Amino acid sequence: MEVVIYAHPDNKKKEVLLKKIFQDVTSKPVMVFDFERLFDLLRGKRSECVIIVSLISNEKEIEVLSSAVPFIFNARHIIILPDNRDDLTSKALSLQPSYISYSGVGFGDVCAVLNKIIRAHGTQPSK
Repeated sequence: MEVVIYAHPDNKKKEVLLKKIFQDVTSKPVMVFDFERLFDLLRGKRSECVIIVSLISNEKEIEVLSSAVPFIFNARHIIILPDNRDDLTSKALSLQPSYISYSGVGFGDVCAVLNKIIRAHGTQPSK
């Protein structure tokens, strides 16, 4: 099982998210900063279980993910939205994520869900 984190390079919360994940999660993630790299990575992992953590900066990023559903269909997906606007949450829900969170509430909940998904798949990655 591989954990892949997507965050735009300008997203100021990515460092906080990475620090929290490295502290609290049992699996070391792969970090990608653009959708092309994310989709290339997912193309090579079609038969493997992948968990995507998407730290979303804006509505346009949700729209890009929505246009690429075939790439993320088999992955477990945790989406972290910048705020809890109903329209943005609705678009995120259309991706059928395993979990949705908001960047303003910290990332402890994201780490807990990530660890639960990893355990559910029976993987014991090294820390």
